[in-house]
Amino acid sequence: MSTIRFHRVPFDTDEAPVAGSLIRIFPLRGRVVATVTRYHWFEPDGHEHTGYIDQVTTEPACADDVLIEFRKHGGQVALESDDLWNERWGVLG
Repeated sequence: MSTIRFHRVPFDTDEAPVAGSLIRIFPLRGRVVATVTRYHWFEPDGHEHTGYIDQVTTEPACADDVLIEFRKHGGQVALESDDLWNERWGVLG
């Protein structure tokens, strides 16, 4: 089985990731939680020049549960603090 790899980005990034989703991991009320922001190209009138990137962010949920969704293909991760990363989630680089 290959190792799951995640690409680290700055926590305060506003750029849409190449992969289409950004996982933000942070503490909330004593738990480690994560949100997922998904980015989609949207063309309201079908013209490339009037399109924009639309984003939808999930509510905070247990980081373990969120990262299960990405266990096969990895993703882009923004950590509020280095000590929040759990090695069982995969390799963070």
